[in-house]
Amino acid sequence: MNSIFQWLQSRPAVRSVFSLGCSIALMIGAAGCGDGSEETPEVYSNLIAVSGIVTLNGAPLRGAAITFNPVGEDAVRPAYGLTDDAGKYELITPVHRRPADQNKGAVPGKYQVVINKLLMANGSEIPKDQTHSEAMRLGAQESLPAVYSDPEKTTLKAEVVDAAEPEPIHFDLKSK
Repeated sequence: MNSIFQWLQSRPAVRSVFSLGCSIALMIGAAGCGDGSEETPEVYSNLIAVSGIVTLNGAPLRGAAITFNPVGEDAVRPAYGLTDDAGKYELITPVHRRPADQNKGAVPGKYQVVINKLLMANGSEIPKDQTHSEAMRLGAQESLPAVYSDPEKTTLKAEVVDAAEPEPIHFDLKSK
């Protein structure tokens, strides 16, 4: 999980978007919750560990951002992750006033999934010393089809089930 936070720290633009998303989710979740002196709502005490592998055309997709957006009547809060070199991700659900190590996982429920991967205009990885906003000014673009990367068009879905040993949730993406 530390790799997500290290990656966010090295990518100010992504960190800003991630922080903004988390902030919005926190504000929505906190609406009507009183003065903030209460304990964390019980729904967040039952985060389920969610992990899996994302592949593109059968190969691990590294450095991709994955977002689980809740759907349905019981929708609560999005969960986020970042794939490592092997395409593996683990989700976190940021919860206000909770230590990061207690935010691992997602609330049980149904989710729409969005996976994003930026690449430079020539198809190469974004250099490690370059922020995503700098790369975008140089022509970096989303490399995944909209059926995976656009929240309005994604066809990816997942369900997080409360189980003693949750099954990994894998995504095998195709570029065409």
